[in-house]
Amino acid sequence: MYFCKKNMFDDYRDRVLDAIESRVSLDESRFCSSVLLQNGIAEDVCEQLLASNEEEEICFQRGYESKFFRKVISRHKIWDLYNILTRVASHDTIFLQNDGRRRNIYFEANKLLNKKTRYY
Repeated sequence: MYFCKKNMFDDYRDRVLDAIESRVSLDESRFCSSVLLQNGIAEDVCEQLLASNEEEEICFQRGYESKFFRKVISRHKIWDLYNILTRVASHDTIFLQNDGRRRNIYFEANKLLNKKTRYY
């Protein structure tokens, strides 16, 4: 009997559908912001795209310490963050053609999409 592996398109589609429904932790949202910062995107642009400072501030007002942000569910979905990262990597004009920053951002976006832990 022949068993066919799921093809790459079906696998990607399943991950995307899951990512559309799944939320990230505040820690993951902050990590995406740091990826952009490390690759030359201005802090005010990161905050405009991700609004993680606003969520952090709410948590601090409620008495949470940042070490617990991995347990705080952000308002962002995985798909939202994936789209933000890939859009910046694709369309931002500060990147030189071969400086590696686009690749770094794409790499982190794909890690996020492939992540197994999901919050609904």
